[in-house]
Amino acid sequence: MRRLLISGLRGAALALLLAGAAGAADAPGMGVLRGVDKAHGEEREIAERVEWFKSRRGLDDAPAAAAARARAVTDLRRTLAGGMPALLADESWQPLGPDGMTMLDWAMGRVAGRVSALAVDPGDEDHVWLGAAAGGLWETTDGGQSWQQRFDQIGTESIGSILIEDGAPDHVWVGTGEADAGCLDYFGMGLFYSADGGQTFEPRNGDGDTAMPLSFVTALAQSPLDHQLLLVGGKGHCNESGSSGSGGIFRSADAGQTWTQVFVASSVRDLLFDPLDGATVYASIRSKGIYKSTDAGQTWNLLDNGLPVNSAAANSRIAMAPGDPAILYALVGASNGANLQLYRSGDAGASWTEVNDDTCEGQCSYNLTLDVNPVDPDQLLVGTIRPALSTDGGSTLTLLTAGWGGQQSVHQDTHIVRYSRNDGNRFWIGSDGGLWRSDDGGGSFANLNANLEITQFYDIAIDPDNPDRVFGGAQDNSSSRGDGDLVGEVEAVERLVKQ
Repeated sequence: MRRLLISGLRGAALALLLAGAAGAADAPGMGVLRGVDKAHGEEREIAERVEWFKSRRGLDDAPAAAAARARAVTDLRRTLAGGMPALLADESWQPLGPDGMTMLDWAMGRVAGRVSALAVDPGDEDHVWLGAAAGGLWETTDGGQSWQQRFDQIGTESIGSILIEDGAPDHVWVGTGEADAGCLDYFGMGLFYSADGGQTFEPRNGDGDTAMPLSFVTALAQSPLDHQLLLVGGKGHCNESGSSGSGGIFRSADAGQTWTQVFVASSVRDLLFDPLDGATVYASIRSKGIYKSTDAGQTWNLLDNGLPVNSAAANSRIAMAPGDPAILYALVGASNGANLQLYRSGDAGASWTEVNDDTCEGQCSYNLTLDVNPVDPDQLLVGTIRPALSTDGGSTLTLLTAGWGGQQSVHQDTHIVRYSRNDGNRFWIGSDGGLWRSDDGGGSFANLNANLEITQFYDIAIDPDNPDRVFGGAQDNSSSRGDGDLVGEVEAVERLVKQ
């Protein structure tokens, strides 16, 4: 039997390439839907698509729709714990793709879907783990020329964080549930661990009173001196009622067998250990600010000497200079994501100086990330709509790609910027369109989307005369057509809307 596999859907910025039908604008009460101007972000369109997602599925009208989803996840865990169900044992599944999608003849090349997490093996940078917003966990051992799916049997395809254990690249930790999902759509199932290079995974969420219940594990850190000591952070637990309980920071001293909540918060985006000191940790916490711990995460102190806090710090990210852990950068701003400042500390967070008050190109409550060069602490990457590079400690930022259109070399809406830990000229960019790498400091980019099947479809349609022909509308990646092969082609779509 042949079935259709579809990646999940959710998010920001569906951009259909729309062509008007001749005479359609003259139809009573109808008009041709035009493309969206993406130059300054798409906050309104993002909100509208969330409402469309709910209304399309009747989630607002169904009694306790989110609770039903939560119960289904619980049932799935029990089912998978007992092995593959007999009902599915004889099923033969074949992927219909897409293995990426052409984006006309644009400079960016083939596109895939939203990248939400990335981990690079510092001992072999051709070995990379990638997490997708709703497309699962993928591994490459050839620098992104080909990818293998590693998470199909877990029960969730939403990935929020990935960690490769220092000195043990076969030991991989994966936090499920990405930062921009919610309890009404595709949430995660906690933290998972592999000791065999991703061949198998087991949950490490504790149990009972010592459980780590997060449905969105968006930050993950391991002590450099004690690999049994873990910290995870996230934005909540999708409970049996279908609502989200509080998130925060959880700590384990026994490699995830038992957990203690050490900080209560609505959302945590970053957790960073000082690589030279297993006691010092930093965290970026939504609507609170930047925090520091000097006892390996047991207690936390707000860093407010020069930094915004509380409502002025609704959005925040933090990065550390690998060559000098005393040098820190923080992006901090208000809830609308428009007024965002870049700060720098040279004394391990004791004091901060604003170095740039114009760092957000748009929608920074959605796309916001940064990283510091491993060799030169004055060089850093900032990702908002597009990635930008600073070579003067953040005072100036230079965009690394053209605006939306044929000359854009990297797909916009940036969620990952990640420097090599060995080469200051190499870095990776993860966005709504997939993954790219530069080996020359941003002068050029290699497309690494190869066979990544992570496109997020809002909806699909199958040609009634040819079941191999499938059409789909994807999150931020236009509409595509597949004709039996695994590479989607951009498809112009006519759509009429009531006026």
